[in-house]
Amino acid sequence: MLSVVVAKLLAGPLVIGATSVAGQRWGQQMAGVLAGLPTLALLIIGILWLEQGSEFTRDVIEYAPIGLFANTLYILLLAYASRFFKVLGTLLVAIIGYVAMAILLVKFSAHQIPYNGICSLIFLALAYKAIPKQAKSQLKTTLPKIELLLRMGLAATLILALSLAAPSVGTSYSGIFTGFPVASLILPAFTLALYGRNALLHQLRGFVLGLIGFAVCFLLWPLGISQLGFAALLPALLAAVCCTASLHLIAQRRALELPHE
Repeated sequence: MLSVVVAKLLAGPLVIGATSVAGQRWGQQMAGVLAGLPTLALLIIGILWLEQGSEFTRDVIEYAPIGLFANTLYILLLAYASRFFKVLGTLLVAIIGYVAMAILLVKFSAHQIPYNGICSLIFLALAYKAIPKQAKSQLKTTLPKIELLLRMGLAATLILALSLAAPSVGTSYSGIFTGFPVASLILPAFTLALYGRNALLHQLRGFVLGLIGFAVCFLLWPLGISQLGFAALLPALLAAVCCTASLHLIAQRRALELPHE
């Protein structure tokens, strides 16, 4: 189907491109906020809905919030491993942690834990506090066109791989890997390599704020999906955006009041 091909090859890379430009214009934390929102996850779910049908995709959606535990651990590992390793080492540690956590979540049927969505929100809030504090100043960066194209190309490759692998790994792993850190694999790698750990930490705190919106979206969406189907996404996504925007504004105001944090 032409629309599916277009979504795979264009929409995902455009999201990465837009967040990269946002980082150049408004700082790395804003790039993280935008990338943490469930834009890419929703793209993959939309592709699955068209290709695999609603029944398969609804099961995937139920597992998606569980993947936030693995995603949050991934971000924390990026934050702390970057103190000791260069880019490749940092990414390797974080990816190993992500995969190990994802496997444990499936093995122990974490989706059956009562109030797991609420638990994921609490875990994200704790992670935000746990990310090391960084200097307040954020230098605006210049983004070469070749780097932007490379980021977008990597995004297209990863999204294609995830959407093609989903049917063969089952709904549980598909749901968890729907939240695979595509954006938080690509953007932090370039940020750490080009602008250093301080910029990376700013970006990761933004990612956590965006992931809180992700959690809100996937908590609310299943409540209306039986009646409205895919359209139930719209109010859930609106609530997610409003929540993340509010948290970002609060964080910005707090940063102004506490300039040494």
